[in-house]
Amino acid sequence: MRHIWFVVLGLVLGGCGNSGVRDRFGDDASTDGAGGDGVLPDTVFPETDPNLGGPCLDDGQCLRPDIPCASFKCDLTVKRCRATPDDTKCDDGLYCNGQEKCDARVGCVPGAVVDCNKGDTCSIDTCVEETRKCESKVRDADGDGDPTLACADKGGKDCDDTDPTVSSKAKEICGNKKDDDCDGTIDEADCVKPAYSTCDTALVVDKPGTYAVSLVGTARTVPASCASTSEFPRQVVVAVKVPSGDGNRDVNVVANTLGGGRLALASGKACGDGGTETGCVQQPVGTTTVRLKMRDLAPGTYPLYVLSTGEATAELKIDFLVPTPPPTNLGCATALPLLDGTTTTTTASAEIGTSAGTLATACTTAAGPLTYKVQIPTTLGPRDLRVRATAGSAGARTIVGLRDEGCVTLANELRCGQGNPADFFVRALSPGTYYVTVGATTPTDVLIDAGLAAPSTPPATEVCTGAPKLPLDTTVVVDLGLHADDIAATCLGGGGYVPIARDAAYALTLDAPSDLLVVARSSGSDSVGLGLSSASCSAVEFGCSRGYPTRLVKRALPAGEYRVFVESALGAKTSLSSFVRPAATPGPVGADSCKDTAVVIPKEGGLFVGTTADKKSDYDSSCDAPSMPKYGAPEVVYRIDIDKKSRLILDAAGSAYTTTLSVRKGPTCPGVEVENGCAAGYYVDNAFLDLSVDPGTYWIVVDGYSLASGSYRLDVRVAPPAPPLP
Repeated sequence: MRHIWFVVLGLVLGGCGNSGVRDRFGDDASTDGAGGDGVLPDTVFPETDPNLGGPCLDDGQCLRPDIPCASFKCDLTVKRCRATPDDTKCDDGLYCNGQEKCDARVGCVPGAVVDCNKGDTCSIDTCVEETRKCESKVRDADGDGDPTLACADKGGKDCDDTDPTVSSKAKEICGNKKDDDCDGTIDEADCVKPAYSTCDTALVVDKPGTYAVSLVGTARTVPASCASTSEFPRQVVVAVKVPSGDGNRDVNVVANTLGGGRLALASGKACGDGGTETGCVQQPVGTTTVRLKMRDLAPGTYPLYVLSTGEATAELKIDFLVPTPPPTNLGCATALPLLDGTTTTTTASAEIGTSAGTLATACTTAAGPLTYKVQIPTTLGPRDLRVRATAGSAGARTIVGLRDEGCVTLANELRCGQGNPADFFVRALSPGTYYVTVGATTPTDVLIDAGLAAPSTPPATEVCTGAPKLPLDTTVVVDLGLHADDIAATCLGGGGYVPIARDAAYALTLDAPSDLLVVARSSGSDSVGLGLSSASCSAVEFGCSRGYPTRLVKRALPAGEYRVFVESALGAKTSLSSFVRPAATPGPVGADSCKDTAVVIPKEGGLFVGTTADKKSDYDSSCDAPSMPKYGAPEVVYRIDIDKKSRLILDAAGSAYTTTLSVRKGPTCPGVEVENGCAAGYYVDNAFLDLSVDPGTYWIVVDGYSLASGSYRLDVRVAPPAPPLP
C-alpha cells in the first residue's frame, strides 16, 4: 500500500503550484494526502488543530487571500499549511454583540453575544453599548424610582408596583384610604393634604407673578394629550383668571422644577374636561424649562394643569400680555422676508410655539419651524449666508434649515442642524430664492441675526471632493472656525439630533491593509467628532468617534480610497494626529512580573495581544478604583526604550475587559509611575494614554480596573512630540 501513497502524493504535488490551489483548509483538507515523505502525519490532524490545513511544500501553496484575518504559511515540521488567526482584524467595534473571532477556514465569525442575564427575577439586566457594560436595575414596573417590595432583599419597598403615586418615597395622603407611603398604616397622623390638586382646590392666579406650587401627594385626574398618566402621575391645577375690564389677554406661562423631575403644561376651556384641551407641551429631556402660551383669553377663568414626573415643587412665571396673533409663517407660501439683497443684515425676533410647521425636515423640531425667505439678486452674485438663532429659554436648542426655491418637500431641504445657539453658515450661495426655517426643541422666543456677505475663500479641506492628503505620522492644527458645515456625514449626531458642526476632510489612500489611528484634541469645551468614510462623505461607513478621548482606531483596514473628517460643535481650533502602519502581526504576551524576562516593545511601537486572566497581581496603579486590595487585578509588564523626546501613545481599544494602563520610568522594573501616566478604562475600550516623554527606559503595565482581567490588546505608537494648540 505504501507505493500507492507515493502515487497519490505525486499527483497532488504535481497539480499544486502557487496558483490554482484548492482550499487546504476546506472540509476535505484532512484527506488531502501525505506529507513530503509520503507518510501521513500520525500526531497532528486538522480535526484536532483547527489552524492546521492540508499538505504543502512551500508558503505559496497555503495562500488564502479570501481570508484576510489570518496569515498562512507552510509548516515544514509537519509539511502542512498552518494558519495564524488575528481576531483584531474581525472586531466590528461593538461590545454587546460579542467578540468576533477569526476562523482560518471561513474568515470572521460572530462571537457569543454578551449575556447580562443574572437569572434573577428581581433584576432587569441589559447590555449598554455606550458604556460597554452590563447594567442591572432592580425591577420597578411603575417607574416611580422605588423597586417592588417583592424584591425587598434588593432594597425594594414599593407596596404597589402598579401605581406610580404609591411608594416608600411618597408622602401619605389624608383621606384617600390608601397606604401611599407603604409603611403599613393608612391615613396616619402625619399625612398631607395636597394643595391645588383638583379643580375645586385650584390656585387662583389673576395677576402677573411667580408662583411656587408643590406636587407632593398629588395624583392625576385630568388627561393630557402630551403627557401620559404613567409618566406624569402628579398634578396641580391653576385657575387662570382674566379680570373683566382689562380686555382679552395672552397668558404666558414658563415653568421649571425646584428639586428635579420634568414638567408638562396643559390648558383647556372647562376644568376637568380633557376634551376641551387648548394646548399641551412637555418639557424636553435636557432642558430646564417648559413654556405654554394661552392665547387671546376673554375675561373669565381657565384651567392650567401643571403635571410632573415626581413630587417636586414647580415654579411658575405667569405674565398677562396684550394679545398678539400667532406666527403665520409656518410654510413656504406664508414665508416672511428675511434678506432681499438690499438688506444685507437684519435682526428679527420670533415666537416659536407649539404650532407645528408644515414642512418635512431631516431635523426633528418639537416646536415650529417658522419659514423665512432669502433672495440673492443676480447683480450681487454668490453670497455667504449666516443665520444665528438664539433661544430665549434656558436649555433650549434652536434648529435652522436651508431650502431651495422649491421649498416644500424634503428633497428641497439643502441642509439643517441645531445648536445652542444655532450658528448656521453657508458659503457662496448662487443667486436665487432660498428659504430659511427656524425651529426649537421647546416653545421659546428666538432672536434671529442674519446676513449676506461677499463670498469668502474656502479652505482646501472644506469638502470631500479634492480633499488634500491626510498628513501622516505627524500633527496638524485645523482652524475649524474658517469652515462651513457642508459634509453630510456626522459623528456628533445621533438619536434624531443633527448638529451644526464645522467640518474638514482629508483624503487617505491605502495601498495595502493597514492599521489606522487618528487622535483629535479640541481647545476649550468644544465637542469634536472623527469619522472615516468613503470618498463621497455621504455616510460614516467605516467608523465614528466622539467624546474623550476622541480617537479613531481601525485595524487591518483594507486597501482603498477613504476620507477622514473632523468636526467641531463650536468651530474651535483642533489638533489632528494621524498614524498609519502596515497591518500589524500581534506581538507576544507581556511578562507576568519584573522577575520574568522583559518583553521589549520595538522603538517604533506595535500591537500586542494576550490575557491577564492567568497572571499574578504585583503592582498598584494610581488610577484604579478606590478601596481595592493591595496590587489590585492581575497585570502584565512591557518595556520600551525611548532614545529621544517623543510622543508615546498607548491604546487598549479592543480589549475584552475594563483595563487600566500605567507608564513607569526607571532603569529597573517596575520604575516609578510618570506624571499623568495612568489611564483607567471605566468601560471597555476607554483606557488611552497620550504622553510626552523624555529619553529613557519605560515600563508599561496593562492592568485591570476594579479587579477586572481578561484578553487585552495593547496598541503602542511612538511619534514626534505634538505641537501645542495655538
